[in-house]
Amino acid sequence: MKQLFYLLLLATVIMSCSNQKFAVRANNDHLMVNTLNQTYQIVIGQSEAKLSEETERAIQDEVENQMEARGFVRTSKSPDIVVVCSVFETKLKIKDSRKLEEDKSEYTTRRITLNGGTLMIQMIDENLNKSVWLGMASGFIKPNKSIEERELKAITRSIFDEYKLVAYGYMPKQEMTATR
Repeated sequence: MKQLFYLLLLATVIMSCSNQKFAVRANNDHLMVNTLNQTYQIVIGQSEAKLSEETERAIQDEVENQMEARGFVRTSKSPDIVVVCSVFETKLKIKDSRKLEEDKSEYTTRRITLNGGTLMIQMIDENLNKSVWLGMASGFIKPNKSIEERELKAITRSIFDEYKLVAYGYMPKQEMTATR
């Protein structure tokens, strides 16, 4: 198990040293609450960019890995959470709402401009009938330059690093340690 940890750490260090730079952002979960959500469905939203089948599959595979790691089960009938993934090639202007301080209820809203090449992942809670989380990585798609599947999966994974909820009733498996 320690070897796996060190391999993952090494992979993270190597990827962080690459010349591919991108920025990851997420709203700070101001609408997220632990509800009875246990199921999800992935939807590739209307993207500005025409995505290849390989690109769509890489995004979907990593979203599936990340949701299942949080205890969610994929379903095609009446999901609790709909995960919408979209890619935008050009600059994007959006409103960004953030809590000023974690223990206060005040929010600030500002307009931000994202660099071209943005992968946006939005969680829609079907029970609440509203968007509850938005994460994005920008600046990774360059004109006339393809992106490798492993890079796209790493970018998707980095967005999910900001998603803190797990499925209702899910208890992550803890590594057993020997006591002396």
